[in-house]
Amino acid sequence: MTEPLRIDELGADDRLLDALAARTYDGADPIGGLLLSFARACDKPSPTALTRKRRSGRRIVVMLGTNDVTPTAGFQGMTTAPQITYALNRMAHRMVRDHAAQSVRWMTIPPVRATSSPERIARTELWNQAILATPYAVDARGAFPAALPDGDSSDDVHLNASGHTKLANYVSPLICTYP
Repeated sequence: MTEPLRIDELGADDRLLDALAARTYDGADPIGGLLLSFARACDKPSPTALTRKRRSGRRIVVMLGTNDVTPTAGFQGMTTAPQITYALNRMAHRMVRDHAAQSVRWMTIPPVRATSSPERIARTELWNQAILATPYAVDARGAFPAALPDGDSSDDVHLNASGHTKLANYVSPLICTYP
């Protein structure tokens, strides 16, 4: 390391820290007290430390899966591409605003097999239309024909190893050359 790192900057996983800080230490767990102190220290910056907001250098590309865009996955009521685009842009903005990433791009969802339900096919197409309306979207639809081939999926919607390889080979140049 080129400079000292404060202990409260070591805690990257907020959920883990929240779980640790919520523990009740009964004195029987020898490491429990240390973990509890660490989690609580991460929530209280050192009074002598200089605080500075650092923007993460991470450039994130998010590809939602077909299961992520179901009406039960938290996207109830979103039935039009503009509604979905607005929600995606808000999520990306929050990640950048909160310094979780320098930038966020959305990548289209791979196609599903032709034997999938018409509703699933239509929902995937709707979401891809919405994703393509976000800034600097990654269009991965060219990795496969209009319907996912049998040899590239393990079921009607999920890619197998061959499908993942094809997708990775297709999108790597697209995501590695950033606008």
